[in-house]
Amino acid sequence: MSDAPIQVWQRIAIVGGSGGGKSTLARDLAVRTKLPLIHLDQAYWRPGWKIPPPGDWTARHAALIAGPRWIIDGTFASTLPERAAAADLVVFLDLPRWHCLPRVLWRVMRSHGKVRADMALGCPERLDAAFLRYVWTFQKRINPRIEAAIAGHDHVRLRSQHEVDGWLDAAF
Repeated sequence: MSDAPIQVWQRIAIVGGSGGGKSTLARDLAVRTKLPLIHLDQAYWRPGWKIPPPGDWTARHAALIAGPRWIIDGTFASTLPERAAAADLVVFLDLPRWHCLPRVLWRVMRSHGKVRADMALGCPERLDAAFLRYVWTFQKRINPRIEAAIAGHDHVRLRSQHEVDGWLDAAF
């Protein structure tokens, strides 16, 4: 866990499950730090929720993390080891599914059929059983991959909204 003041961090990766507050925290940090904000959902998805060819995504991700200053919002576990290695700090929002699922449902109700500001063009908000399953099983299936990717790198793991708020207050 890092105690360094946030002002020294020039590359911050924010990871965690859907509905955990990654984009909200990323926007708040971008305002506070003046670091450029990158939403991986915008960089990854193609219109119509099409997946890019693996080589295209790997190259795109490498170019994004090569930048000298950034806040990157998004887990994308397949590329997280490279992002964690490039980051000065990884913020792992590990909020419980009972906290994340209502947020996801509320977001879908507010934005269904619309493209959110943190999403790629042509990818309107939607809800299906596969996505609900992803949210529900995230901690069991994806957390071990996150833990492995961030081990040995400067990181902070926040497990509640109270911890997120406290970390933000302490960092400034």
